[in-house]
Amino acid sequence: MTWRGIGSDPATDAAAVDVIAAFEAAQEAGLPTVRCYLAGVEAWRRAHPDQRLEYAARQAVAVIHAGQGLAARGGCLSAAALKRPSA
Repeated sequence: MTWRGIGSDPATDAAAVDVIAAFEAAQEAGLPTVRCYLAGVEAWRRAHPDQRLEYAARQAVAVIHAGQGLAARGGCLSAAALKRPSA
């Protein structure tokens, strides 16, 4: 388990890729908005099973909102954009 300091940016967490991918897949499947967010939360919890549901939900929603905010400013925070090159 990796410990992060209080106030770390959830959008830089390795789970962010999976959160965005799950959210986007749910949107593309035409699921209701709440199910799209829940898909993101479930992806976060798979990566961080030790976190409480409330905290995990806050982190996942922060990642999703960061992606939406960046997209609104003309940027792109999609699962494809977040993927890190393999070493």
